Formats: sequence, C-alpha cells, structure tokens
Amino acid sequence: MLRLFFTHNQKINIMSIIKNIMQKEWFHLLIAVLQFIFYKHGTAEKEKEKPDNPGTAETPTIKQNSTLPRGLRNNNPLNIRHNSDTFQGEVTGTDKSFKTFSCMPYGYRAAFVILHTYLQRGENTIAKIVSRWSPPIENDTAKYIEFVEKYSGIPRHKELTTADGTDYILIVSAMSFMENGKSADISEIKVGFNLQSKITMR
Repeated sequence: MLRLFFTHNQKINIMSIIKNIMQKEWFHLLIAVLQFIFYKHGTAEKEKEKPDNPGTAETPTIKQNSTLPRGLRNNNPLNIRHNSDTFQGEVTGTDKSFKTFSCMPYGYRAAFVILHTYLQRGENTIAKIVSRWSPPIENDTAKYIEFVEKYSGIPRHKELTTADGTDYILIVSAMSFMENGKSADISEIKVGFNLQSKITMR
C-alpha cells in the first residue's frame, strides 16, 4: 500500500490519501506513513548541513602539523641533515635540507645512532657532542651547550659511555627542545632509544 501511495505522490493529493486511510481505520498505516515522511524530511535537513567536502580523518592532523616546527613536521626532532646514510624509518619527504621519518620514534632512534658514532670518535661529552652537532659556523654553540647542560642536568664535561643510556635520553630530550622550541615527549624518546642497541642502560 505504501509503495502505491509514494509511487504516484506527485499526482495524488496527500490529504485525500490520509482521509481514505482514516475512513478505512488503517490508523497503524497512517502512523507509519507520517513517521516515514518526518524521517525523510529530517534526514534531508541533516544532509543539507553537511559540508560539501568534509575531508578525511587525516585532514585535521595535516593542518595541525603545518603549524609545528620543522623538526616535528618531519618527525626529525634533532634536524638531521640529508647525507649518504639511510636510517630505519626514513622516508622520502619534501624538505630539501633535512631528513623525514615515518614517525617520531624513528627520528629519535636515528639521533641515538649518530650519537653512538660520535662516542666512537671520542665525542663523549655534551660540550663535544653539541660542538659537532651545531658548530659555531652555523649556530650559537655556546648557548646550545649551556641549554643542554642546564635542561638535562648533566655537566657539560661529564664523559659518557655506551652504558649511559639514561643520560643520553636526557641529552636528546634537551637537544630536541633546543631544536624545536618546545618540550619533547619523553615516551617517544624512550621508544626511539629502545629501537636501537648501540647505547644501553647500566
């Protein structure tokens, strides 16, 4: 019956349909018809309220990331420059100067791997690490060293070993803050640390 009414709804007066229904005491059918009409109307109104291009779930993240510091946008918190080395989690990005990683922990992992290489070369203190990482020809190295020493709580001339993982985590956290101007997520640093095996905990 419903199919008959709504197939020709443009040609039939709705009031005559309702009157006919009431005369035949099809009240349950009338209720169903009215519910159907109001449901369709409400659905149409909701559809009109939807934006033409709602985007995807990733859209807000992209907009948010566009306002972040360069190192965080690239998941490269210590701003490792492009070189001949390819690290785990490294992906092709749009930054012509600095590497891009698939997620933040891989960016931190790469930093620990590089700091282990420094350690093998004798660059085993904050003063030596920062002097190599951020040379005076490019940056204010003295200010960088002072910041990392103060923020990490580790004396700038303390000699580190491969077993000083706790100290290295604090140093990387400080360097990330210095590079990006905001506090690092220590949980992401720890995940990055656990992704490598060059530096360990005592």
